[in-house]
Amino acid sequence: NKDAVVQKKDIIPMPTPFSDLSEHKKTEKTLVEEIDGIKYKAKYIWGTLDKSKKADEAEKHDGWPYPFKQYYQGSSARSGVTMISRGKVLKTEVFKDIWQDIGYDVTFNNFLAELHFDDSFPTVNQKNNININTKQYQAIIAKLRTKEYTPVSDNKRDSENTLRKKIIEQISSTTANHQNLVQ
Repeated sequence: NKDAVVQKKDIIPMPTPFSDLSEHKKTEKTLVEEIDGIKYKAKYIWGTLDKSKKADEAEKHDGWPYPFKQYYQGSSARSGVTMISRGKVLKTEVFKDIWQDIGYDVTFNNFLAELHFDDSFPTVNQKNNININTKQYQAIIAKLRTKEYTPVSDNKRDSENTLRKKIIEQISSTTANHQNLVQ
């Protein structure tokens, strides 16, 4: 169509859509490890997904680049932990790389985190990943694996109770309808 209007939009980094709700507010801590007299720092930010950022109305309220249509969809494949060094995203979806002993299932779908390494952490030759074989990297990951930083899943028990109640309501409703038909 020769009358079509082309919209020009700047390409900007996608901000991690952390929720601002008080019970899910993002938390930020600087992790410091000293090895051979040198202090290594990594900033760890974690919280939960702000689901409004993927809603169709998000662009009206929050502007470009919303709504998210591909990333941050509330699934393990599209959320998780992002590694950042020197202001550049090096790797996404590293939850399982950090917490190998946690079963990454649907109860972690809304968990989001960023791990910002300072300039003292070496990258690999191609500059597309942190060198994971260094003492400082291993020390930071070991700290993340402590109870203080281990992610907590959504409460499965609540969701199981909710499902149980819905099933009981459906059975009760069906039974009541059946009894009305029989009478």
